[in-house]
Amino acid sequence: MRLSSSKNTQHNQRRRILIFISIIAVVFTTLILRLWYLQVIQCELYQDLSKNNRIRLVRVKSPRGIIYDNNGIALATNRPFFSASVTLEDVKQDLDKTIGYLSQLLNINAAAAKSKVTENHQPFQSVDVKQDLKFKEVAQLEEYKNDLSGVIVRV
Repeated sequence: MRLSSSKNTQHNQRRRILIFISIIAVVFTTLILRLWYLQVIQCELYQDLSKNNRIRLVRVKSPRGIIYDNNGIALATNRPFFSASVTLEDVKQDLDKTIGYLSQLLNINAAAAKSKVTENHQPFQSVDVKQDLKFKEVAQLEEYKNDLSGVIVRV
């Protein structure tokens, strides 16, 4: 009887090892197939996502100098020019809510501002909603900056 019992035990151990190896083989095969699918089949999708995610172009305009005539009188001077801009990717809440709040603060048309922001949208490019802001408007935007995610004041 002992011989038969030890054969059953050996048989059960071999069967368990075979099942364990099979499970590991299935897991690794699934993992390899998923990696192949992501790297080969979905390659272009992830390349485009990566390219659009890593670069944010910010245009910095150079300051202009004062233009003088030959007598030293200033013909053209500088003054700060403020504009309210919206970056669509940085808007954390609802875009309609942000644009509505912005239109109340700056006294602009909400529908026109929304269409301006959404039309011809380029990733991470800010769109000017209103230019040549008055000091009071700049102060209001800075005061409510926490409620206006994605809205920046540019000089």
